[in-house]
Amino acid sequence: MEKGNEAAEKPINLKGYILGNPKTFPGEKNFIVPFAYGMGLLSHDLYQSLAESCKRRYIHVDPKNKLCSENLKEFQKLIDGLPEHHIIEPYCGLEEPEVKSSATSRRAALSELQMIKSFEEKYVNPYGDDDHERVWCRVDYHRLSNYWANHPSVQKALHVRKGFLGRKWARCNWKTVSKTYKVTIHDTIQQHATLSAKGYRSLIYSGDHDMVVPFQSTEAWIKSLNYSIHFDWVPYMVKEQVGGYTRNFTNQMTFATVKAAGHIAGEYKPEECAALIARWISGKDISTFPQDIV
Repeated sequence: MEKGNEAAEKPINLKGYILGNPKTFPGEKNFIVPFAYGMGLLSHDLYQSLAESCKRRYIHVDPKNKLCSENLKEFQKLIDGLPEHHIIEPYCGLEEPEVKSSATSRRAALSELQMIKSFEEKYVNPYGDDDHERVWCRVDYHRLSNYWANHPSVQKALHVRKGFLGRKWARCNWKTVSKTYKVTIHDTIQQHATLSAKGYRSLIYSGDHDMVVPFQSTEAWIKSLNYSIHFDWVPYMVKEQVGGYTRNFTNQMTFATVKAAGHIAGEYKPEECAALIARWISGKDISTFPQDIV
């Protein structure tokens, strides 16, 4: 868009941009270990051993460095039972588990019916004999959204032409993405610097319970730009409660965390994210703007 504006190709009045939990550079995975340590997911002894043996580099490890490799295996065991998108929510498996053998239409339909029945038992009628065994799972809603969007009556109501999709609709169709798109840019830090130099404002926010792109990694690449801090690490309030913390830079970049949010912060904390965006769009400091705006 910015390049199109420079070329005067139907220019868009672009003022800035907003990114949530953005993948930005390949070294982000190096921040998973310190993030996990800060969240109490591994002992101080293991963290110290990891830092020393791996020299704080936890990806592309030299296979000859046996102690580092062993420490990383031990660390992986500790986090295997956690959902990386939000570490304190229940782990309930994948949104679309891979089917090892080809299922018939009848089996697929039966599976969907079982899923709906399971959902109703857990949420519509939560007070059963085995209520203590029921665990709330966010992924249940994701699976139901896939079922809902693929139901013939829903597609008819939405005027989706028969056969138009060519395949089942999926909330996050990673298989299609991997086949259709080739990732050629793996590091976008320079793009941020370029846009900033041209005067664009930016809001970068991170759910602070996201282990996919830990907020420390976002802090790190922002710090690498060497911008002067306008005001430093202060809380912002939403309905008289701390919504997260924010830091503002003189280049008009704002960084904010969203307390208790995961990888797609708005899915977990929509009210706090709406407040962040509304305040940023207004041009006011996020931490000093009236807290009741959403």
